[in-house]
Parts: sequence; structure tokens; C-alpha cells
Amino acid sequence: MQIDLWGNATPLLRKSADKVNGRELAAGEVKLSLGPMPVFLVDVDGQLAQTRASVAIDRPLVESSLQPHVRRVRFTNGYRETVSGTMRLRPRAAGR
Repeated sequence: MQIDLWGNATPLLRKSADKVNGRELAAGEVKLSLGPMPVFLVDVDGQLAQTRASVAIDRPLVESSLQPHVRRVRFTNGYRETVSGTMRLRPRAAGR
């Protein structure tokens, strides 16, 4: 749900045709239009949003050579408990 400064609530519904930069949305994702007016998002996992927003790679370009090279990924855990998991890198679509 998205709420503006006047209290108008807009449900964030997902349409099957919604795409972002030509990519279909994954499960749990919705298309969100933002502008100069502040809005509040409710019923979102705040800890997950903070964790995802904090992810950074030291050098964003990954070389296409067969030589080993190091990249450092940094993020802040937004949860009170430890987290674990797997990180998968997806290349950008051709032409972008």
C-alpha cells in the first residue's frame, strides 16, 4: 500500500504485463512510480528493504577474462539475528 501526504491510500497491485527495463517482475515485486512528492509504503518488510538497499560492490564492472579477480560485496544486516544465504550474480541484458 502506498500512502501520500494527504492520506490517500493506493494499493500496489501487480499486473501480469508489468515490466521494469524490459525485465518481468519476480514474485513479490511490484512496479512503483515515484516522483517529487514523498510517499509512505506500508506492509513491507522494513528489515529486508534496509538490507537490500545497503548492498554495494567495490567495483561494479566484472571483467570477462578467465583470470581470477576479486570483488568485495558489502551490506548491512537489517535484522537483529545473523543471516546466511547465497549470492547470485546476473549479467545485464544485452544492449543496456
